[in-house]
Amino acid sequence: MAALNVRIATAADVLQLAALEYDQYGAEAYPAPLFYQAIAQWPHLQWLAEGTGLSTRTEQLAGYIMAAPDQQPECCWIMSVLVNSAWRGQGVGKQLLQAWLEHLPAGYREVKLTVAPNNAAAIGLYQQLGFTEQAYLADFLGPGEDRLLLSCYLHP
Repeated sequence: MAALNVRIATAADVLQLAALEYDQYGAEAYPAPLFYQAIAQWPHLQWLAEGTGLSTRTEQLAGYIMAAPDQQPECCWIMSVLVNSAWRGQGVGKQLLQAWLEHLPAGYREVKLTVAPNNAAAIGLYQQLGFTEQAYLADFLGPGEDRLLLSCYLHP
């Protein structure tokens, strides 16, 4: 497993977060203003992982979690979990999610997320961390963009 610094994201991290997002998703990426807004509105829910690059020996953004509260005060949604392609397969997603779940503010009892039904690696990771499938959501992100709804119930 990679040695990581996992922490709450700040406005100073936004350009790196948006660049990672753009590298993965291109024109469909979340824009920088969304990261700024999420950090301003729900700073305790936006986390990132940094690691020292083997070739550069400098801190690199290894991944992030973007989340938002649900209408129900005891629930929040993970909107995105993204691991930098250079860091995949090194346990970054697991370390990041574990730290995030362990440090959720008191009061949250459930975490929800959606994932593409064919994303077996992500589904397996989420299941390892206690997420279970709740529903199949056809066209959830638009026509042909089906998702699985997963949730994790947290213990007080």
